[in-house]
Amino acid sequence: MVPSFQPISQSTVPADVAWLWRPYVARGKLTLLDGDPGCGKSLVTVDLVARLSRGLAFPDGSATPAPCAALILSVEDDPADTIRPRLLAAGADLDRVFVPAAEGRMPQLPRDLRRLEGQIRELGVGLVVLDSLTTLLPSRLSTGPTAAVRRVIAPIIQLAIRTNIGLVLVRHLTKKQQARAVYRGLGSVGIAGLARTVLLAGSHPTDPSARALTVLKSNLIAVPAPLGYRLGERDGTAVVEWLGPAAGGLTPDEPAARPEAPGVVRATVWLTEALATGPRPVVELLLAAKAAGIRERTLEVAKKQTGVISKLSHSKDGRKLWCWCPPGYGDKPFLPPLEFELEPLDDPSEEILPDDLSPEAKDLLDRDRLAWALRVLK
Repeated sequence: MVPSFQPISQSTVPADVAWLWRPYVARGKLTLLDGDPGCGKSLVTVDLVARLSRGLAFPDGSATPAPCAALILSVEDDPADTIRPRLLAAGADLDRVFVPAAEGRMPQLPRDLRRLEGQIRELGVGLVVLDSLTTLLPSRLSTGPTAAVRRVIAPIIQLAIRTNIGLVLVRHLTKKQQARAVYRGLGSVGIAGLARTVLLAGSHPTDPSARALTVLKSNLIAVPAPLGYRLGERDGTAVVEWLGPAAGGLTPDEPAARPEAPGVVRATVWLTEALATGPRPVVELLLAAKAAGIRERTLEVAKKQTGVISKLSHSKDGRKLWCWCPPGYGDKPFLPPLEFELEPLDDPSEEILPDDLSPEAKDLLDRDRLAWALRVLK
């Protein structure tokens, strides 16, 4: 059948985002929950599951839409001696919380997606917690090239869309202390690019004795203030004790001392998504960034933050060109380095290309980075 098209006004009906917990976990979307060991990120998911199972108010005082069932897939915590006691301490309705049967095996994604989808529909599940991601995905997939990771994660997101569930993936943080928190989660940075919301269970912005749940990224709604909490105990079992919104803005995990930090965050997200399908020519990226209102200096900072690397490659017609590649995209250079250095201009957004570019000039723009071509054309 030949594809046909029609105005979006005739083909779609406007719809609001469906939330399990606004603005933290949305239905049909991927939510990441990152944090160091001992920060209570698994306890946060247990608390969320317990509240949803009984339709209890959320920690910020908002109401649950309606009680719903949840599925917890955890390789690190035993259902009998850890998950069940924690759910009881949190006040969960255990009949609405599901875990893999004792005699069964843990689903392996993406291989078992079809079976998992059938179980989600049969049980009427509204939330699925994968704790943690890298123990459910083969390591070669979870930490592989961005394009390969997207091919694995995208079907999982499509499952969430089809079944209208909230999908929360729990990850540990890497040891890259200088990296921005939104990209410190273990595994490929492409995972954060696919997530609509990225949460961090980390340091409290003002109280060293407490922790906070912070929204590092949201493509759906304005980012709220961090939500403070402490790890307490009830009936001999660890629980989360919520403290309410935390004044002070961003946590120490996401420094905002420099005035350009908001621009860097935006550029970092933009660059990660721009490289989600693999390497792209620098010329193309610089032009696209300029069109998006991102300065080259800011883009360079984002490049360093995300670990993007420059490599020399071939264009489709065999010519040489510089590309930016996502982290993990191979360690060997495409070609030996050029004999000359391609130095960036201070700010290409301040440069204006001549109107009467010759074919030779256009050829330069096609095969080498914009900054070098501009310098040569002067």
